Amino acid sequence: MSPCFFDCQLPTRSRAGKLMVCSDSAFLLMRRYEIFAKVRLAVLVIALQHFSMVEAHGQDLRGLFIVPFMGRMEAPKVKAALGQRYVDGFYLELRWADLEPERGRYDWSFLDRQMAIIRRNHRKAVIGVTAGAWSPEWVYDDGAERLNTIVPGPFSWAFGRPISVPVPWDPVFLKAWIAFIRALGEHCASEPLLQGVKFTGINFFSQETELPTFNSGKLLSKGNVTLRVPDLVAQWRSVGYSTRKLEAAFLEIVRAFGAAFPRQTIVMMTDYRGFPPLGANGQISPTAMHIGVTELFRIGRRELGSRFGMAYNGLKARNNDFLSIKAVAKFSDTNPTGYQTTWPVSHNTTDSDGEMKPLCVMNGGVSPCYARDVMTNILSIAHRNNAHFLEIFPADAANPELRDLLEATHGEFLTR
Repeated sequence: MSPCFFDCQLPTRSRAGKLMVCSDSAFLLMRRYEIFAKVRLAVLVIALQHFSMVEAHGQDLRGLFIVPFMGRMEAPKVKAALGQRYVDGFYLELRWADLEPERGRYDWSFLDRQMAIIRRNHRKAVIGVTAGAWSPEWVYDDGAERLNTIVPGPFSWAFGRPISVPVPWDPVFLKAWIAFIRALGEHCASEPLLQGVKFTGINFFSQETELPTFNSGKLLSKGNVTLRVPDLVAQWRSVGYSTRKLEAAFLEIVRAFGAAFPRQTIVMMTDYRGFPPLGANGQISPTAMHIGVTELFRIGRRELGSRFGMAYNGLKARNNDFLSIKAVAKFSDTNPTGYQTTWPVSHNTTDSDGEMKPLCVMNGGVSPCYARDVMTNILSIAHRNNAHFLEIFPADAANPELRDLLEATHGEFLTR
């Protein structure tokens, strides 16, 4: 090959110092090689930029997800939903006490069975593990501080039930919870279908990041049960609650999730009034109730960037908590955001666990509440607020009346 191809311009000197003049054909060949090399470099840069972007943004959470009751993929309505092409994935709700019944002894058998079903059907998966009231008893035996209270929501199947919740900043709890997060990551972070993991650890009775004080001190009734809800604000003050302590615990936990699940999106579920109205030093501060959608989210985004997402799990067709919805939507341009419906819209008198609910609750109590009309309004709210994903219940995914609506919304999510 001519030395001009590598060494000369027109004209130039060889390495021996002699003047060389390339032929036109050699010069053209050289130019083609340079162009080819530049194109290859540009393609490589674009590929690396794309790879870095994917890594920074986490996995693809766009789409329509189904929430099987207690993560049970074998349920008949869940099986029916598996056959629908508009179902993009499944969100499995699990409990810490079930997965680590004894310190350091993990039981992944249930999780593995459910993931195997999702894998066979080529769907995405999101998992969440509840601490809070579903923390194992051995954590308290090891010395973790607990808050003893009751479930204060009259719409909950467990209304009035006595529960214990670990104090989130307690060092014994934090050490045990972070060790669990690491073990969970070692077990399933490399699973390709696992797109997201719910941020949990600062929980009350559900997987939402919240320590609610709603109905504090109120006299409430449900069926034949009437009780007075304890003063939840006073209870949290009694264990030394402050936003400073909460933020420090949140930072430790979010770093643990980010390290244990380096490819996945970490999604925090919260709402606008999810925390006690107690400030940095435990003083009364009404704005401190909003810390979930303000400071905690800012900490998560600072640590994980656009790999940190936020969701609100209370979407209805009417009488929504629009402060929570808008608080989530505020970050939709930079971070993954989404919603979960409160209950199914199909057969709107029962929850997915079979418990009776007020008629038309998903329509704000307004009758009539035909499933198709209610779902239409819910989807409209989700899309108006730039949701990247929506989580619904199996009864709705399997309802033939809703199929064309869900097919269309599935397509909209995937193009967002």
